[in-house]
Amino acid sequence: MNPKEINFTRAFPSLKDLKVGRTPSGFWYGTLGEGPDLLLLPGFGADHSAWSPLVPDLKRRFRLILVDPPGVGKGPNLEADRGPEQLVDPLIALVDHLDIRKIRVLGASLGSWTGLELAGRLPDRIPGLVMAGIPARMDAATRGRLDRLLRAYAASGGRAFARGMVLEAMAPAFVAAHPDRVEAMVQAYALSLPPVSVLENTLRLLEEAVLDPPRHPIETPILILHGALDTLAPLKAARDLAGTLAAAELRILKGAGHHVLLERRTEALEAIQAFFAEA
Repeated sequence: MNPKEINFTRAFPSLKDLKVGRTPSGFWYGTLGEGPDLLLLPGFGADHSAWSPLVPDLKRRFRLILVDPPGVGKGPNLEADRGPEQLVDPLIALVDHLDIRKIRVLGASLGSWTGLELAGRLPDRIPGLVMAGIPARMDAATRGRLDRLLRAYAASGGRAFARGMVLEAMAPAFVAAHPDRVEAMVQAYALSLPPVSVLENTLRLLEEAVLDPPRHPIETPILILHGALDTLAPLKAARDLAGTLAAAELRILKGAGHHVLLERRTEALEAIQAFFAEA
């Protein structure tokens, strides 16, 4: 085991029993727990380790399938000349490789858009989708915040970006009340960050996905969890998106920012488990 793997295991002990594999094309994945299959899709610039705080609860009820997006961690290369479909194509191949007939999906931020497109392309195999903090529109203010953070990465390194991103993603009251937890998140995020060029290309893909709504009818039951104080993915855009989906429920978490799954962990887990119990 090399030093990086030792640091990873210490930083994310809930993932130490992850059973890893690869599809025939080389796409990396890990599984953990028992029960109905649940695919976890991380957010902007994050790898599968972002789910480590929720894994102990989720693995009691589901077989978790964790992946790394293109350009991040063990994910495939991010191709600058391809569109958002490259976020989804490896997942379809993975579901086929594991011979899964029904798979629930939980996406955070950018992972929510990936899950939505996946539901459109596999309508008969996804009985339910939870989207947490979905960036349903890229307005000028949001793009300005992300550009500022990317400039900080280019000038001062990944840790500066990680700190800025975490502080943007959390409601101020949560940051003030849980400084140790916030610092742990900064360290974990910085550990998994890809190069700044990958983040810039990923942001381009996100913009393309937002400007080009799902090309397939979405009839999958969907639960949208969204923080009332989210500044990275404004609530109004999530409301608008929910209104265009055939079977979507929007649940607003008061006092929470973009990171609803961690800021309102207990409430979010209860909502997720209840929703998937009926899916």
